[in-house]
Amino acid sequence: MDLRKTVFITGITICTFVSLGVGWFSLREGVADAHANEALALEKIWMKTSPPEARELRLSIEATRRAIHYSPRNPEYRDQIARYLIISSLVNRDSSKLAEAQVHLLVSRKVRPFWGRNWATYINLKRLLNEIDRDLSDAILEATRVAPREAVVIQAVVRVGVEHYRAFPEATKNAIRQTIIRGLESSVPGLPDRVYMSTMENVQHWSLEFTRDTIDGLVARDWTKRGGTMYAKLALQWWLIATPDHQRAIAIKASDVIANSKSSLLADQPLSVRQHLCGYLPFNKRPSECEL
Repeated sequence: MDLRKTVFITGITICTFVSLGVGWFSLREGVADAHANEALALEKIWMKTSPPEARELRLSIEATRRAIHYSPRNPEYRDQIARYLIISSLVNRDSSKLAEAQVHLLVSRKVRPFWGRNWATYINLKRLLNEIDRDLSDAILEATRVAPREAVVIQAVVRVGVEHYRAFPEATKNAIRQTIIRGLESSVPGLPDRVYMSTMENVQHWSLEFTRDTIDGLVARDWTKRGGTMYAKLALQWWLIATPDHQRAIAIKASDVIANSKSSLLADQPLSVRQHLCGYLPFNKRPSECEL
């Protein structure tokens, strides 16, 4: 009887401690979540102004720090504070917080290595730090492997990829080119235009190698399917520096798009380009820009 009583009391004691532990853990997670949500509520305020309100941005950082204090392994909070620290660095023109942001992103990645937004933020951070190195190259390859069609990944890779194309090994260059193509043919509203504009904004970084390699990728696609208009818009930007073979390939591909497009792609092109392209169009499909 005494043995049974001892076992019973021991069992009750263990269950009590387990319940207390679970309860304490749940309490800490609840407190952490409350602080994180406080930061997000503040974000809605400071995101309405440009630049963001410094006070609310600082309070968002402090609230997220409190969330991390109660739940240090939560990857969402780590990504959240990294994003806030990067924004704060840009607003205040103070790069001292970027190193801390990098630490938070790496901690988050250990817990959740397949999260595309984390990789995209990390790529953007490396760009801000001007760390164009093997680590960035590996990050681009991994981001395009785990989240190849995620909008934030596409935008981050295109931006840094076009800027520093020559600095990367061939495998990374190929990933950059494929990312540009995925962005141009994406069904995400507005993403093809953002990818096009991001590529155009970095025109000063284009090299003959980048131009040649990207045109090769574009002309290999079926322009009658999704992305054809965006392929034509981008390829035509390279017309004047393209080789004769590339010009012919672009003209053949673009003629189908131009003939079936509701909006003309020829209006902004130089006369010599319009003359060349119009020559590939049947007479009944030539837009008014062909009436030279």
